[in-house]
This record gives sequence, C-alpha cells and structure tokens, in this order.
Amino acid sequence: MKELKNPFLLGGYHSADYFCDRESKLAALNNHLHNGRNVVLFSWRRMGKSALIKRFLIEKERSGKVDAVYVDLLASRNIEQAIELIVEAVYQRFGKTSGKSISESFSSLMQALGLSVSFDTISGHPKFSIGVSGKISGEQSLRSIGEFLQQRDQQIMIAIDEFQQVSRYADQDGEAVFRSFMQEFPQLRFIYSGSHRKLMTSIFADSNRPFYKSCSMMALGPIPKRSYFPFIQRHFEEDGRSISEELLEKIYSWSDGQTYAIQLICNRLFGSGRDVNPNSLDKLIGEILEEESPVFSNYFHLLPKMQWQVLKAVAKERKVESPLSKDFLSAHDLGAASSVSTAIKSLEEKEMLAWEEGEYFVHDLIFSRWLESRI
Repeated sequence: MKELKNPFLLGGYHSADYFCDRESKLAALNNHLHNGRNVVLFSWRRMGKSALIKRFLIEKERSGKVDAVYVDLLASRNIEQAIELIVEAVYQRFGKTSGKSISESFSSLMQALGLSVSFDTISGHPKFSIGVSGKISGEQSLRSIGEFLQQRDQQIMIAIDEFQQVSRYADQDGEAVFRSFMQEFPQLRFIYSGSHRKLMTSIFADSNRPFYKSCSMMALGPIPKRSYFPFIQRHFEEDGRSISEELLEKIYSWSDGQTYAIQLICNRLFGSGRDVNPNSLDKLIGEILEEESPVFSNYFHLLPKMQWQVLKAVAKERKVESPLSKDFLSAHDLGAASSVSTAIKSLEEKEMLAWEEGEYFVHDLIFSRWLESRI
C-alpha cells in the first residue's frame, strides 16, 4: 500500500498504520458479532466511528470468513432513498462481474425492486433509482435484498452508518421497516451507527419503539492520551521532527479529545514542514478559526437572535449543566427562561446544541471555539 505523505488523515480509512488505538472497541465488536449479537455504535460526530467500522470490516473480510457491506444513510430523506443507497452499496460489493458489468443475480435483484440504473459519464459510477411504476414497499425491498445476500456462501455483515436518519422518515415508519428486516434475516449481522447520541439512544432504549433492547450498545468516546500521544509523536519522529507532550496536552485540551479536531491540527502542523512550538500552534489554531469564519458568521443571519445568544453563552462556558438557572441567564443577559428553553429545543433539533451526562455543549467543536474567540 502506498505510503501517505501526511499521516494525519481527516476522513476515511487508509490502513492500520494511520489508525490510532481503538483496540478494545475492535475486540468488543468482534466478540458481539462472533456471538450472534447485533451492535449499536454511537458517538458524537467526528469522533472516528466511521473509520473504526471500516477498519473492522476490512479486517473481518481479510479473515476470509466474512463479506461486508457498508452504507451511509446521512443523505437519505425517505425509505426509497435509503433503499437506493443500500442497493448501490450491495452492487459495489457483490453486483459486479470481473468485467465490471452488472452480474446476472444482481440484475434479478434490480428487477425485483423495480430499479433502473444510469452511469455517471465521468466517474462511471452507477446511480440506482426506483421507478414510479415499479415501486414496492420498503419491507418488500429489504426482503429482496436480504434474500440476495443470504445466498452468498460467507457470513454477511451489514454496517448502516448514520442510522438515526430512519427515525426522520415522514412517509413510513422507518424504524419498524428496518426492525422487520433484521428479524426476518437473523443470519445477517448488523452494525447500526449514528452521530446523534440522543436520537440513537431513544431508538434502541425506548420501550415503545421497534428496536427496543434488540442490540448490544457501544459508545465511542475520545481516544485516551496514553494511546494518542505516542501515535502522534511517532509520526513526527519518523519525519525527523518532534512534538512535546506539553503541546500535545494543549492540542488535546483545546480539541476536548475530539478525533477530527486533533487530526486537523496535527495534519496542519505536520504539513507545515517546520518544528512545532507554542507560537506556531497558536498561530495555526487562529488560522483554522479564521478560515471557518465566513461559514460561521453566516449562522448569525440564519438563526433567530435568541438561538444565537444561547449558542454564544454555552460556548463561553463550554459545558453547561443548568442553562435555565437564574445565574446562567443573568450572567449572559438571556432574559426569560421560557424563551431560552424554546431556543435550546430548536438548537437540539438542528444538531447545533448537544446534551450528554447532564451537560449541554455546542455540537460542532470548531464552531464552539470560534464563538469563544469572538466573545
């Protein structure tokens, strides 16, 4: 495999050499799925869950005993779009012949689903769409996909990323449809992952919802310093440079342990080709925030005044236990608690404000630090 010039990746998965730690999570995933348990993996966005899943699936496929499908539902708005994304993922893994044409068995699946296909003239990638005349129910579509997959000789593992989207489908009960799919094909193994912890927990822990207690739950938190610091230092040392533990502490603290923010800073520091010192780190962080300024400044015009004020107040505190308390309202001149409560609910729906373990915080860490720098 080709060696990367910059070892600090900002997206996707390349190889184990550029992937830090998560050994305990990989072992836990393996144990769950080996013993027939489907898994829910949830974390806040940009913690590295997608890279973790991809590494796990690649390792399982290398064992020669598992075939894997990975699909991201973030772009889906209804069952039909979800089916199209799943079909595309299945095609990429199982639907092509050696000549990259569509296999006979996959053509039969397309016919059963009432799908048509077009190919991008530049990339050659297929685009599947459900025709109006051939539309069938979500349950029937997933059943056909399940029947296609269970015909394979190997154990099939399906990872569905950003699974919380199914709870937002207005046309059908997406959760019930996917729950039926899992029940109808118990020989398939599933990983459901999502970056909205509150929604994901509700889907799988609410006794009134279809997926209640159907899967083993796994939360993904920050990579611990004891693993991350040596990983970062090793890559700098291999390039003939060093980075002190003191600076790593500063990076980790500023990033609140968020994988993406740490990788972003290290990527930029490494890419500068210069020695790392406190001044260069501070300058780089300032540059990162300034680059995001045009986007973040626009939020001011898109959000109601109260929501903007609440975001600024929470960012200043970083973590807030009681945003409706008199002390918090008074300290940030927010006015009536009822107005703040309404703003918080709206910001949570927009995934701009998050709640975990009794504390509210701005979901986008870079945005939160940008707000801090301008208060």
